[in-house]
Amino acid sequence: MGLYKPLDWWSITDMVDEIMEGRGNRCFRNSEYAGYYDELLTEMANAAGELWCDIEQIKGDICHHEIPWKARRFAEEDDETETTAFWFNTVSLTLTETDTSMLFARENNYEDEDREKGKRLRMLERLSKKDLLWIVPTVGNLIFRYLDLCWAWEAIKGTIDELDSRQAFIRDEEGLREPKAAYL
Repeated sequence: MGLYKPLDWWSITDMVDEIMEGRGNRCFRNSEYAGYYDELLTEMANAAGELWCDIEQIKGDICHHEIPWKARRFAEEDDETETTAFWFNTVSLTLTETDTSMLFARENNYEDEDREKGKRLRMLERLSKKDLLWIVPTVGNLIFRYLDLCWAWEAIKGTIDELDSRQAFIRDEEGLREPKAAYL
């Protein structure tokens, strides 16, 4: 993990998808120790599923508000998703922790970052007070929930990775058991 966590729409949805896989995630396939964390990984997957429902709710709510429709130049998704991603990313630009270069790269927008950020913030200022007071706290709360979920996910993943790298002994019904393989 770098200094800045990507807080754009596409990075968040990708990470939530990864967490929703739970125990089936590719990073746990060859681990002897992930089974001991099944319950915790299932809880994480459930929390990611709830976050995903909230992401979908925001997508639907943007249509019901008077927020203008915007899309990327080379849209890959439907208009509703593109508009939601545009406004979500615009709100996340107000956070100082947002990596703007990664955000614009994920949108295939390679123009001057400072000029583009200024243009987006002016668009945000032009929203009605009602819409602004709805979208900023909604996106902010979702981002904070996402960060909490990511920190918990990385802690669990780090613990399992550490156990895998150390090849710790495993306690079962018969007592202590050696790991299947040891790295030298």
